[in-house]
Amino acid sequence: MTPLLLCSIGPYALRRRPLMIGLPLDRVAAVRPLGRLMPFPGQVPGLLGLTLHDGQIVPVFSAPALLGIAGASEIAEAPESHGVPGAESGTIADRQTSRHLVVVKGGAGLVGLVVATAAGIDRPLHWADPSVLAPLSGPAFAGAVLRQDRWIAVLDPARLPAPQPVAA
Repeated sequence: MTPLLLCSIGPYALRRRPLMIGLPLDRVAAVRPLGRLMPFPGQVPGLLGLTLHDGQIVPVFSAPALLGIAGASEIAEAPESHGVPGAESGTIADRQTSRHLVVVKGGAGLVGLVVATAAGIDRPLHWADPSVLAPLSGPAFAGAVLRQDRWIAVLDPARLPAPQPVAA
């Protein structure tokens, strides 16, 4: 099996174990701090906005929303404050609330996923069926890796949604 980049997606747990996502390492183009996002006209589930990566416009999605976690949409704000009152760039509160952007090679080009942190690499021997992590579901949800200390929801970048331009 291909190694996975493990990412924390926030304070989510399933059956009392932390929930993380795993992305095939060979499909990861970059991991960087989340900057400002440009709005995208129209309604695309889980889409937070657009960003630039190496001169290319990249759609950015909420990782928890792609797993069907209700109410999991992050707020696309400036990295200086991330919605924390009084948080200035470089403060402890800023570091604790900062988000990261994982850029992956999807089926229709580059796609960004907002995560809390990129936590490391896992080399699973096999993946379980995604239904093991029910009630989580979504078109990009490809499998599950079960560990004693956490659950890993494996996302297939080729199945990530691609927003279509809205006609004016």
